[in-house]
Amino acid sequence: MVWSKVPLISSLLAICGYIPGASARRRGVGGGIADIISSLGLDTVHSALFSFNVIFALVAAIQTLQSLRLLRNSKTSLRQLVTIGVPLFLIFLILSTSIFVTAYIMSTIDIAIDFNEDTDGSNFTPGFYTCINMLPQLGHISFFMGLLILIRHLAHLNQLAYRKGKAIMDGILILLLLICRISIAVIDNTPIIANDTAQENMVLNAYAAFVHLYAAFYVLTMINIVATTIYVKQKSGHLAAQDEMLRGLVLFICPLMLIRALEKIVYEILDWAIIDIDSDALSLADLIIVGFIFAFMIGVAIRLYLQHSWSGTVEQQQQGTENVKEQD
Repeated sequence: MVWSKVPLISSLLAICGYIPGASARRRGVGGGIADIISSLGLDTVHSALFSFNVIFALVAAIQTLQSLRLLRNSKTSLRQLVTIGVPLFLIFLILSTSIFVTAYIMSTIDIAIDFNEDTDGSNFTPGFYTCINMLPQLGHISFFMGLLILIRHLAHLNQLAYRKGKAIMDGILILLLLICRISIAVIDNTPIIANDTAQENMVLNAYAAFVHLYAAFYVLTMINIVATTIYVKQKSGHLAAQDEMLRGLVLFICPLMLIRALEKIVYEILDWAIIDIDSDALSLADLIIVGFIFAFMIGVAIRLYLQHSWSGTVEQQQQGTENVKEQD
């Protein structure tokens, strides 16, 4: 794969040409994001958080537009849109990137307002902070759902029986992620009665329990995606329909999924560790690692789609789905 042709890389290269740099300052031109950060009076860590949120928001916006263009060019009917795997995958991809754009923009606004030299403390409603914490996770869940739909569709194309029990398990994992995430948001906004230690401990324990449950189901979902992808690739063989797509998922998406799973485990351990850790620095590291992983995975998914002509194969896709249903 030529990296300059991957949408993520080209997007980052384009963005880097407009964000602050020594070359711009040497020419006497304003520093772009650097000038904005300087005017806000942010410290080093929050300056970095601000910058990376802006960069990832721009990348996600570009990927959203690319996905919308792919969906428009697919020329699928409404029935095909909700029954064929690839258009459904694109819909969830668009949903995921759109959520990421919103989340990154809200985080940027929060950093600019709450952490600049002229303000002190929280300046937004609790619901705003809940959205900041919840939206990125909804973006991840949407991407997971899209990948599971795509993998199931590729299994159908290769006449592999994707058992109903496996599909139900996939759906349950996604549902459990949503339930845990919503529960975390509800508990986080539960009012605590002053001086009521018992209620405070109960709320904190419930919050910790659902956070840990969410992390466990999150990692399990990624392992499930990796295992399912590898299984479909091995059973399909080298002469499989859309073999390049399957190979790309195995070579690029699966390793990044495993890296993200490991990062999630390490983050949870450090975040809940007894030792004193700079939470802002930990958030910065998490933002950079997770932001690049998901941006890269989405960029690869878009590139893999562009490498294959899905248009004109709708009937074949429908036939493959119907054949597998007959086998079931």
